[in-house]
Formats: sequence, C-alpha cells, structure tokens
Amino acid sequence: MVNKTSLTINKKYIVEILRNLIKTKPVNPPGQEEEAALIIKEELEKLGAKTTLDYVKPKRPNVIGTFGGEEGKGT
Repeated sequence: MVNKTSLTINKKYIVEILRNLIKTKPVNPPGQEEEAALIIKEELEKLGAKTTLDYVKPKRPNVIGTFGGEEGKGT
C-alpha cells in the first residue's frame, strides 16, 4: 500500500539546488565535498531540520539532518 503525503515538489527549487551542488565540483579530484555538504546543510535547515556535520576526514563531512517529532512518540 502506498502512503500519500502532502509534499509538493518545486522543480525550480530542486534544479537550483542541483546547479549549486554541481558548481562546487565535489567529485575527486578536486574533491570539494565540504562546500557541497554546507549547501545541503543550509537547505535542510531552511526546511526545518536540525543538522550536524560529521567529519570522516578533514574537508569530508557527512550531513546529518533530522526532522523533529514529539519526544517519546513515533515518527
């Protein structure tokens, strides 16, 4: 069974984010992963997520974003 949501997809918004990510050239070399991660972090925060960066190696973070619910209740 498919669960429907009220999520509206804004194609222009998605394309703009992807363009910004591509401009950072996060592939190796040069591997500017940190710049791409910061873009993702900022966008998640705009959507209401709490974010943290987990640095696996210098300049190579993972972005962790969580959207809250009520404590003690399932999400």
